[in-house]
Amino acid sequence: MQAKEIIKEANLLYKALAPVLALGPAYGDYVLTDLARVVRICGRSNANISSNELLAYLVLFGLVKADKDKLNVALHLWDYSSQTRREYEKQTLKLIMDFTQQDGAVDRLELPGLLEAIDRNRGTQYTSHVINAIYRFAQIIIKADNQVTMQEMDALSSIWKLLHNSSSNVANPAVNLSGNDRAANPTATSPNPAPLSDVMAELNRLIGMAEVKEEVKTLTNFLRVQQVRSQRGLAKTPVSLHAVFCGPPGTGKTTVARLMGKIYKDLGFLSKGHLVETDRSGLVAGYVGQTAQNVDELVTQALDGVLFIDEAYTLKPPGDGRDFGQEAIDTLLKRMEDHRDRLVVVVAGYQAEMQSFIESNPGLKSRFNRYFYFNDYRPEELLEIFLKLAEKSHFTLTPPAQQATLQVLHHVYESRDKTFGNARMVRNLFEKIVERQANRLATVSQYDLTDSLLTTLQPEDIPVDEYLGTTREATSDLSVELPGEKSEERAEEISGAENLPVPTQPTGQMIGAPIPPGISQGYDQPPPPVPAEWTIGPASQSVNATNANPTNANPTPTAATPMAATPMATTALQPPPPAPIDPPQSTAESTLIQIRTLLARSLQNQPLQSQPLQSQPLQNQPLQSQQIQAKTNLRDGCLQVMFEAATAPEMSKMVVLMRQVIQTVGTQHISRLQIYGREIGQEFPAWSKEFRLS
Repeated sequence: MQAKEIIKEANLLYKALAPVLALGPAYGDYVLTDLARVVRICGRSNANISSNELLAYLVLFGLVKADKDKLNVALHLWDYSSQTRREYEKQTLKLIMDFTQQDGAVDRLELPGLLEAIDRNRGTQYTSHVINAIYRFAQIIIKADNQVTMQEMDALSSIWKLLHNSSSNVANPAVNLSGNDRAANPTATSPNPAPLSDVMAELNRLIGMAEVKEEVKTLTNFLRVQQVRSQRGLAKTPVSLHAVFCGPPGTGKTTVARLMGKIYKDLGFLSKGHLVETDRSGLVAGYVGQTAQNVDELVTQALDGVLFIDEAYTLKPPGDGRDFGQEAIDTLLKRMEDHRDRLVVVVAGYQAEMQSFIESNPGLKSRFNRYFYFNDYRPEELLEIFLKLAEKSHFTLTPPAQQATLQVLHHVYESRDKTFGNARMVRNLFEKIVERQANRLATVSQYDLTDSLLTTLQPEDIPVDEYLGTTREATSDLSVELPGEKSEERAEEISGAENLPVPTQPTGQMIGAPIPPGISQGYDQPPPPVPAEWTIGPASQSVNATNANPTNANPTPTAATPMAATPMATTALQPPPPAPIDPPQSTAESTLIQIRTLLARSLQNQPLQSQPLQSQPLQNQPLQSQQIQAKTNLRDGCLQVMFEAATAPEMSKMVVLMRQVIQTVGTQHISRLQIYGREIGQEFPAWSKEFRLS
């Protein structure tokens, strides 16, 4: 990648970060620290930080700090003075190390959590824009040296997870985050709330929860009338704003509580309307006297806003004895009475547990008489959440991938229990799918790694097999129909996946070595015959694989063997020699060498070079052939093979070919097989197939 491109991308990132940098000088340091961590994570993947990567960081440093000298070097001298470039490479590397060695932590990013807290309290949307901008910067860093290795793909996946993990506890100059992760998230200054109409529109945009929306609207209308009565000097009807949110985790209780705080603020019932979130760990201490102090501190932070206590029923566990939770309840009730006009408390948790909790104390029962019930999201609603999350992270799903995702969501919904995570489960599923996409892209050439490829999720990225116990695709257009099979028939399943089909000679003889038990297990029907166009010589002539002579694999047509009898595809795709090639030792690397050797012999019309197997390079280089190229990768027991040609290779033939390869090399180091077919020059495969080898 040219220096001009690096500078252009760095400038685009700076423009995306400008609203955050305008919040104050401290935010510039947060930005530079996280970007330094990104550079180090990318550089760690190949044990080197390239010159272009250093240039990208130098440009951003100069823009953020308004350092004219560094900007001048980056913009005007970097490509024209090697001595100056080397000097500033050292300075930039020192800057990166200084920013990241302040706390010694590299594998964490502080900016996403900081911005998410600001967005919650101010109603802004900094987080999504900044996350997308930093992720694009990471992509540029990965591509800066014009090479994208599998290790760099792993680094990119790690950065994505760090960007979307906002639970880090940071010292925010605008938001005072103290205690444990959930102890308190109060604001140091009053947020600028949106108008009531905007808040209600935001509520309506939430997925599902129709009953909750209706209850909130009813409460809002009631409070609006009370506001008008107060303005006209009429007596107000006594009303308790405290509420009980009943429902399982991940159903939007915290989000609704935050919106209600804004509603109370807009209608004049609270002066700030901010939200302070906590749970038992933020209230209850381990020593006498400390619990009351914790409660006092949280109440003080929440005054003129909403105190949200998640899993509040844990304050009074069954058979509590001398548990300090009761002290927290007593102190909280007193503070609620002392600040009845300045404090709203929302307690949340499972329905049965919350009802028992409220009934256990007369003081709680008298103060909490407004209930909101949150139900599990239905599969279609979970899919909406998934698609919104994907869109926010710059991912799109193909229609088959969307159908497969819905299939998984239906399954987890039908088998849900009390701990069903709802939206949290969707986020976990999304992260797993993105990781699988990264593994799939490891087989793609570095020159084909476009933004479109990086942001598109395919059906094979969806873990249908993990959730449903099968790798059968959710759509029928990916099924394999082998020669001789009826269109409605499919291979039987082995360990929750499809069998590799077993072709035979017309005489009934098997091609190559016997099928390993792990592949042939459960195959109770005779295999289909090899089509005539796959045989060598006349259609009536059978081939003895053990005596086949590679030099005679393409006989010259004669009067006895007319040209029409010689199939066109014979030389492009012939069965591999039956004798397995013994590697120096049984390892995953030697197995991959064998696979490449067999594919080369099958796809090339010439013998391999006579060099030892162990001397062949272990790289993802395509094996040239007349028409078909094969790229291979073996990692963590998953063998990935990409077949490419001017026209996408026929799926059924590639499956048969890989069946022959697998039965030759064995399954000792291979537990899964993923096959792809693609036209040369295209970003996405025309077809894909996955098998589990038991």
